Amino acid sequence: MAAAPRQPESASAPAPPAPARPAPAPPLSAADVERRERIDTALSTWRSQLVDLGGVASLDDISLLDGVVDLTAAHPSGLAQLYAGRPTNLSSIVRERNALGEARQSLREVSARTDVLARQFGVAPVYLAIGVATWNETVPEDGEDDGSIHLADGASPEADLTAQIPHVERIAAEHAARNALAAAGLTVPEAPSAPRVRTVNAPVLLRPVRLTTATADATLTLDPTIEVNPVLTRALRRYQCTTDIGDIARAALSSAGFTPRAALARIGALGRQFLPGFEIHERLVVGAFVHPGQALVEDFDAVLERSRTSALVAAIAGDEGAREALSVELPPAVPTDRVPGAERGVGDLEPAQLDVIEAVGTGASFLIDAPPGSDVAGTLAAVFADAAASGRTVLHVPATSADGHAVAAALREEGLGSMVLDLTEDAAWRQHASEGIRESLGVQPPQLDVAGIISMRDRLTSVRSRLDRYVRALHRPREPWSVSAYEALQKLAELTSRRDRATTRARIDAEHLGRLDEDGREQALTLLRRGHALGLFTPEVSSSAWNGIPVEDMDEATDALVHLRALANDLLPTIQEHTAVVARTTGLSRARNLGQWIEQLDMFDGVRESLDVFPARGLRALRRRHGHRHCLQALARRAGHPHGRLAAPALHAPGQ
Repeated sequence: MAAAPRQPESASAPAPPAPARPAPAPPLSAADVERRERIDTALSTWRSQLVDLGGVASLDDISLLDGVVDLTAAHPSGLAQLYAGRPTNLSSIVRERNALGEARQSLREVSARTDVLARQFGVAPVYLAIGVATWNETVPEDGEDDGSIHLADGASPEADLTAQIPHVERIAAEHAARNALAAAGLTVPEAPSAPRVRTVNAPVLLRPVRLTTATADATLTLDPTIEVNPVLTRALRRYQCTTDIGDIARAALSSAGFTPRAALARIGALGRQFLPGFEIHERLVVGAFVHPGQALVEDFDAVLERSRTSALVAAIAGDEGAREALSVELPPAVPTDRVPGAERGVGDLEPAQLDVIEAVGTGASFLIDAPPGSDVAGTLAAVFADAAASGRTVLHVPATSADGHAVAAALREEGLGSMVLDLTEDAAWRQHASEGIRESLGVQPPQLDVAGIISMRDRLTSVRSRLDRYVRALHRPREPWSVSAYEALQKLAELTSRRDRATTRARIDAEHLGRLDEDGREQALTLLRRGHALGLFTPEVSSSAWNGIPVEDMDEATDALVHLRALANDLLPTIQEHTAVVARTTGLSRARNLGQWIEQLDMFDGVRESLDVFPARGLRALRRRHGHRHCLQALARRAGHPHGRLAAPALHAPGQ
């Protein structure tokens, strides 16, 4: 008996491996929890400050913006010229007189608003809004929109958000009914648990506009770019819309022209599919819809998660561990000039500026405190040039537009204009950015005169060495005074510039200057004070014949006093007595000073010599004929007196 054949066992397919589960996150310590809380608190505070800075949120409610130009009823020919990208006068777009006056007034308000924003933030874009969309969305109970979608009727977060559209529409309808009843004077209590709904009234497509208001008729020019309102983009993304509406908008702008209607139709279809109560209206409005403060908030939200893991943010938030990690030792300051071949940056820089460049090159995060009057623009230009030479890029966000232009001008003055892309306060920054990048990519490296550079560096090194020696000598304290030449010059300048400045012309020679050490200065000051007390510096003494007579020591001073006493007590009284006798016996005028007395004595000597050779009889005859006066004059001429006569005051004969 044959055995029945054995049926083969069906081989079961192996089960797929279970997906690997991510490793659980390690538990957080108390210090980590405290650090996260501190960072989140700081980020929340900073975001609130940015929101306060943001002003009116006109991107989600166009009706809140003051000063908009409505071009919905624009003339077709003017609108075609504007869409073609050519400068278009406002009078070509708005032809009706009253409407043109209102448009000009609104445009002036837009221009004034952008000027204020540009001075505050450095940039203030103006847009042409094409199409305005409205839809409904719920808001938190506190009335602040935190950017998240709030589900209605207790729906779970995992549910499809598009399923919430009927709930939002129903809530919006209930709110509209309550508002109508309230307007009719009826009060309808609102359910406390029902979420509130707001209506978003946002522009759809945005095209940058450049305004020129230099003339009475303003000019509008569209830039060749287009954007979609980020408020609408985020709303569609929250409701699970995966279509890139940015591509739809960019398709409306082609080489054939600008055709926004097809893009508005496609975006309207997506809005009606995903957003509750969505409607789109064809409107053309010009205004400053994008507030720079709102852009800061959006940028802040975009990097929020990255900020939570940043050591710099943690250090600013007050985390001591992050501060210790970032507290690096900066290179020590070098108060002297560097070797020309080792200098970094660009331009003629001070040692303190070179210290900043070298500290930035370490990659550390720090604050530079520039004192008033310092060359901030030149320092930043040097930092940027060094970064470019090191293969890095730099984004400069200036506090004011003037600061940004100053740094860009400093780089251009140093011949680095091809490395600069200045978008500060530039309405056409998109176009200029692309053009600048294309031009910079085509710049050829300059031909360098290496031999000339080396020669110039050698001369610079030699000049610096001489100047350094001069500066060191100028500031080196000199012995025995312990005072530098610089301090002496400063003191002299102070003495000669103040109101009670020194007017003396006295100078101290080098031999005596060496004695004015500490003790010598004290002794000199004592003598000067004593001389001042004795009246030596009065005008009477300075004009005296005794002034300026050198007296070397005390012996000479004693001898001078002895001779002075002899002159005053003996010699001068004797001379005065002799002059009186001569005047009385000869009839001559009495000598009033020593010079006249010497002249009379010389005359008497001559007369005596004449009498020795003149006959006595002739003298008596001469006296009888001409008198005593003429006799003396004749004798004086014979004795050789100057001019052959005596001065009239020196000769006086009684009775003549």
